[in-house]
Amino acid sequence: MKNSQYFLLIGLICLAITAQGQNAKELEKEAQSYLQNGEFELALSSVTKAIEAEELNLDLYMIRATIYLAKNEMRRSLRDYEFVLRHEPENPAANYNAGFIYYSLSQPEDDDYQQKRACEYFVKAAANGSKKAKSMLSKCK
Repeated sequence: MKNSQYFLLIGLICLAITAQGQNAKELEKEAQSYLQNGEFELALSSVTKAIEAEELNLDLYMIRATIYLAKNEMRRSLRDYEFVLRHEPENPAANYNAGFIYYSLSQPEDDDYQQKRACEYFVKAAANGSKKAKSMLSKCK
């Protein structure tokens, strides 16, 4: 009796995990559709729910970072790009976009911290094939 309950429990857990993964994929498609239509709030809601279902899906963080960037929420966007880079440090898109955000946040009166961070990210992105990052290197001291 205990063995059958054990296997039933394992089966139910596997079903829940599978359903959760499918749910995240559906939410990702939904978010992409909203994003294409310029419905940023709905896209943000869908992708955040998908992240709750699949916490380590880096594609979802990239989508959410893009939405935040489109909404001009630079610091939130940067937080998601840097999360991706902690797990995938050579990601050219995340490196370029993080660099772009730091560059956008830099002010002439700053101690150059923002600009230095931007250049570090541009160098990594360029080294991994980003042509846009290569063009930004000319702005680095």
